[in-house]
Amino acid sequence: MESPKPFEIKLIASPKDYSPLGEYSKIVGTFNPGVTSVRTSKGLETILYVRVAESPRKREQGKVLLPYFNIKNKEKASLDIQYDIIDRKDLKEIHKKNVVPKNGPSRLRHISLPRMVVLNENRDVMERNWNPIIYPAWEYERFGLEDVRLTSFEDGRYFVTYSTPHREFGVNSHILSTRNIKNLDDLERVTSDNTPHFEIKGKDIAIFPEKVSSPSTTEIMKKGDELYASFKRPNGFETLSTPGIWISYSPDLVHWGQDHLLTPSKNREVTGTGSPSVKRPYGWLEAYHETTMVEGRTKYVTKLMTLDLKNPWKVLDISPTFLDREDFRELMPKDGYVPNTVFTSGAVVDGGRMDFYSGIDDEWTALASYYIEDVDRFVKSR
Repeated sequence: MESPKPFEIKLIASPKDYSPLGEYSKIVGTFNPGVTSVRTSKGLETILYVRVAESPRKREQGKVLLPYFNIKNKEKASLDIQYDIIDRKDLKEIHKKNVVPKNGPSRLRHISLPRMVVLNENRDVMERNWNPIIYPAWEYERFGLEDVRLTSFEDGRYFVTYSTPHREFGVNSHILSTRNIKNLDDLERVTSDNTPHFEIKGKDIAIFPEKVSSPSTTEIMKKGDELYASFKRPNGFETLSTPGIWISYSPDLVHWGQDHLLTPSKNREVTGTGSPSVKRPYGWLEAYHETTMVEGRTKYVTKLMTLDLKNPWKVLDISPTFLDREDFRELMPKDGYVPNTVFTSGAVVDGGRMDFYSGIDDEWTALASYYIEDVDRFVKSR
């Protein structure tokens, strides 16, 4: 069965919508939003935490500027962007997105923070915040906050997850909790001691909207106990095993385990979590990304996966390509910052429609809306 066609495609965010936070910076991307919805007196409002990336526009002869945040290691610290200035002769490789020093780990040439966008029930922008919704505060956030996912949990809390690339710690993920997703006035870190640290090793964390049954018995829990569950992608050694999507369980959002691999590699595809899962009558529905090499360049597409409701480590079906770059070509005809990229990071069901929010070419955020019955028919046909 061919992929269904969206009845609406709309541009939500682009670099021209924002001003940089750094004195010497330029906006290079507005993409990969965390997404959830809130029912208000005005109707359904959709909340997006859009990843806004900026890189240095200032140039020095023979030098490369690499941005970072000057960290105070305390909450609500002021924003301070600084730059490491590196001689080009000390770099082994220089790319658009990153550089590889002759000595030391790879470094990104941009930094990212999430900024909030609110859509009305017609999916038009009614509010666009110019300042970040979350500020970097602790050492592990020195090089930015990336790829937020938002989960509306069954008890009224919202979970905010994001990843942080760090030259010493690697890429790790963090969990915040709030009951007010629009202003985060009661924001809590899951590890709320004096020196917060990452909760999950790896990236692409997306927590399920309700607890699920423990798949096995351990020393601290029994099979069938109600646990938090999350998708994740551990840092992998690609020469040994290709990175893919895993599911992990936790009694407290801090200690995670009982991991199951959901997407074993076929033909060396790399897969990663997209949106938090959506509960449907036939199973958990998850939009995820798959990357392949096409003519020497990486291509990102969105696929759909369904999981068993009671045992979400059981994969029921995996769809063919659901969204790719050509679906957005009429809206955004020219290639963006990283061409041939569709990275779906949020999905919202509203009655008979389902909205998928994606980063396009690491430059724009776009909405693709479908009739829910078309999506259900597509995934169940597999």
